Amino acid sequence: MNDRSKIVFIGDSITFGYGVCKERRWTNLLNLNSEIEIINKGVNGDTTAGILSRSYKDIISNHPNYTVILAGTNDLLLGRSLNSIEDSIQLLIKELIEYNITPIPATPIPICSSMAYTMWAEHLDYKQINEEIYNYRSFLIEYAYENKMEVIDFFPIIKGAAENNKNSFIYIDGIHPTEYGHKLMAQCAVKKLKCIIK
Repeated sequence: MNDRSKIVFIGDSITFGYGVCKERRWTNLLNLNSEIEIINKGVNGDTTAGILSRSYKDIISNHPNYTVILAGTNDLLLGRSLNSIEDSIQLLIKELIEYNITPIPATPIPICSSMAYTMWAEHLDYKQINEEIYNYRSFLIEYAYENKMEVIDFFPIIKGAAENNKNSFIYIDGIHPTEYGHKLMAQCAVKKLKCIIK
């Protein structure tokens, strides 16, 4: 690995680490070369359009070698279309490439509908939102393949863990992961990052 490598993690509350202490965020649990600088630019409640609007300040001005992008859930919770999310992500990736920054898209984690219904908004159709998250995951994987990019696929590891454990073991509130959920995300991310960062 390059001793001077720098990674910016851009995203929403799941990147920020809502609900867990800083040391337990998945971005802080990555077992990477200690010389690699990690910058967490997750913002609670942010959307893909919001990330695009702050990309110069929070990504480009930090001059990273790599940027991990994890976003899209809030867009869907707010009723925004999948097409709008895809457009924003493609624009962001194009901008990063123009600045010689390697983009690494990441797939959002599924929502636990029963917990989210109880602890968040009752009027939202979380089943439909989960279908859109899955469709967005499929888009990211296909888009990355076509453009020779790597993807960190968080969706199946969290989905599988939720199916094999009590949901309260994985989710704080149906949307945000617990410390254990963050640990699983870190394990997933580090495997991919160690293959990418030289």
